[in-house]
Amino acid sequence: MRLAVLFPSVLFAVLLASCSEHKAATPPAAAAPPASASAGRDAAPPPAPPTPAQRAAGAALLQERLVLMRAIFGQAYRPETSQATIEAGEPGRSGTRQYALVPIAHAFLPDGDAVLVGVGGQTDEQGHATDFLLDAGLLNVFILRKVDGAWTELRHHANVSALAHQPGMNKAVFVNLAPGKPGLAMLAGFNSQGEERTLLSLFDLGADTLRDLAGEPIHIASGNRAGCNPSGPASCFNIAGGWHFAAPAGAGPYNDLVLTLKGEQDIKQRRKTPGPDGDEYETAATRKLGGTARYAWNGSVYALAEGANKEPQP
Repeated sequence: MRLAVLFPSVLFAVLLASCSEHKAATPPAAAAPPASASAGRDAAPPPAPPTPAQRAAGAALLQERLVLMRAIFGQAYRPETSQATIEAGEPGRSGTRQYALVPIAHAFLPDGDAVLVGVGGQTDEQGHATDFLLDAGLLNVFILRKVDGAWTELRHHANVSALAHQPGMNKAVFVNLAPGKPGLAMLAGFNSQGEERTLLSLFDLGADTLRDLAGEPIHIASGNRAGCNPSGPASCFNIAGGWHFAAPAGAGPYNDLVLTLKGEQDIKQRRKTPGPDGDEYETAATRKLGGTARYAWNGSVYALAEGANKEPQP
């Protein structure tokens, strides 16, 4: 199934439900999200307005990001639109193309280098993204080092993988993949035909070439409540997973990834109503969903080693 249209709710639910991580990098100070959220039907309460300290931290974050973007792009970076233009190749296509890039996160590694994460995509004829909606959401990662007091680009991992088309629907989390191995977790939210998904990809920031260590993005949350018809045959469900890393059982190079899944599913029953189209469905009960799924490095990718991670069946 092609996941084409963005859907915010599942992404935000899983970000709120995600477990705390051991950081591989020191991210800039910013307002922290709530520690948890229900995976069920009730919407999370609106966030409290930022405090003066949070506003100051946010301004400092934007200033740090401005410095890094100007170190990479110079005056080609347009802070008024939070965009820059890059020339890069796209996976599966020959040659290079021009992309608009929007920065979404940055952090500083223990060795002092900086990491800047951006999302790029082709846009209009002038190379501008329209309302921060890209026609492709391509992950770009820049590694910078301070030399003689100025940030200098060391590496540009261009168009590594496809994410959500709207930059704001991609969340970067800096993690420890193992002791001394800083990593990047990317969460992207999608919707296709009323079924929502949040997908997680993992990258080793110390690798010469970035690739998704999961092989294929891992489902962190899914659901169909927004488009589910209570009187139709489809089962309505939501399930979201908090996630964290744990020491591997063997001597692998990366920690295991552990998901803790929680949610609920409506159990339908059919009832007959008058008329030729009289078959209708109603919720007979709601069952809780849960469990764990543990992924371990198998020498090539993170593979499911224990538990299960799949959507409920109707």
